[in-house]
Amino acid sequence: MANQELIASPDKGLSAKPLLLTLALVLTASLWAAPDPGGELSPEAAARADQAHRSFEHPAPQASAIAETVTTHAGSLRPVAPAPTAVAQRNFIDEAIFAK
Repeated sequence: MANQELIASPDKGLSAKPLLLTLALVLTASLWAAPDPGGELSPEAAARADQAHRSFEHPAPQASAIAETVTTHAGSLRPVAPAPTAVAQRNFIDEAIFAK
């Protein structure tokens, strides 16, 4: 008997009812055997939970604030006077585009 005949005819082959029943029994058993989530946390787990929730109480600084601080600090490190030598124009692109 070919596979197409088994798939096409509902009276031959596997039925969906036993598969659904088996799936329901496995899910029920796994939920029934699961540990109780209301138990006490270990000290390590409590410390990790406190650290995870601390970010909600004290949010991290915004990227714009960090960028402003870095830019302000870097600006004070820059020399005040520009470099005394000019950059020489060397080729056609330099003369045609950058000479304007």
